Amino acid sequence: MFCGRLKHIKAELEIPDNDSENPLPFVSGLPVGIPFKITLYNVLREKRLWLRMAADEELTRFIFLDLNQFGGCDEVRKFTYIAPFYGTPKVFSFTLRVSIGMEGSYEDVHMVKGCGGPKHELTHLCQDVEVYLSMGAKD
Repeated sequence: MFCGRLKHIKAELEIPDNDSENPLPFVSGLPVGIPFKITLYNVLREKRLWLRMAADEELTRFIFLDLNQFGGCDEVRKFTYIAPFYGTPKVFSFTLRVSIGMEGSYEDVHMVKGCGGPKHELTHLCQDVEVYLSMGAKD
């Protein structure tokens, strides 16, 4: 029997000043830093969160978000984070789909940190956000 209060767990993900008319600049083949404003609601510091960035099915990257590095409390935590995206494609422009997911099981906590992504299924805390990137300098 459950004898507690249910709390809605969610995340908000924003990319300031980025849309199809104002893409972030990148150089093909080099990493690009993507600035995010992240707000987490009711996410405990012990939870394992991952930033999922996908250009297509073959080019998906995961970045572990260590909540011990960010301020705030468990009810509402707001922070900015510049995420690296490696292996930019050899195209003039592309769009990344980005979301935040919470890992479902925590048995392998020490094994996951050095690996390339989550070991267990993710529960997505927000809908995908599109990040627009284009070669060349920003005006």
